[in-house]
Amino acid sequence: MTHRWADHLASHGDDVADVPADRELTYRRLCDDVAGVAAEFGTRRRLVMIETRNDLATLVSYLGALVGNHVVLPLPAGHDHGAIVDTYEPDVVVTGGAIEHRRDPSRELHPDLSVLL
Repeated sequence: MTHRWADHLASHGDDVADVPADRELTYRRLCDDVAGVAAEFGTRRRLVMIETRNDLATLVSYLGALVGNHVVLPLPAGHDHGAIVDTYEPDVVVTGGAIEHRRDPSRELHPDLSVLL
């Protein structure tokens, strides 16, 4: 992992990070999942829109985007985001953990930008 805080999380190894309904999740497994999502987003910086829910898939997607140095646009799930998608043209949209690559990143995103609220 590339961020100091991600390395800090990884240092907790097999300690329990979260207990979702279907499994016990260790920090090691969380970090592995985050690294997998970061790799799926790619290495070129992208604008990643995430429909947020209070669930593990959202957490992993959000952390994966940050670890990959992408810009996150978090939006509440269950709403029509058509106008926002038309305005910001996200490169990637994450809905319920499903990752949709909408376009190749063709714009430069400011290096200080990490989250659009």
